[in-house]
Amino acid sequence: MSWFVCSNVKFMNPVMLEYFRQKLLRWRAELLAESTETIKETLKTDELKKDVDGLKDSLLSDRGEEKEAPAPPVAPVGSGSDAPKTPDPKP
Repeated sequence: MSWFVCSNVKFMNPVMLEYFRQKLLRWRAELLAESTETIKETLKTDELKKDVDGLKDSLLSDRGEEKEAPAPPVAPVGSGSDAPKTPDPKP
């Protein structure tokens, strides 16, 4: 026996429709509140990192030291002709 959707058959009555509509509205409000909180926390974290970096820079300049240069990017190990050669074993 197979089931198929028919336009003249109602899937839910009005009470059920309202129940799920309210449930979805509550869920939406909860998701929005959580995402807002996440954004606020992320912004606080970013501001704290900037404050710490600023303090480090000012302390280093007060001591006459320079800020550490960022490490150079590491090139990926290639394959093919640009791959590093392994040394020949000693005879």
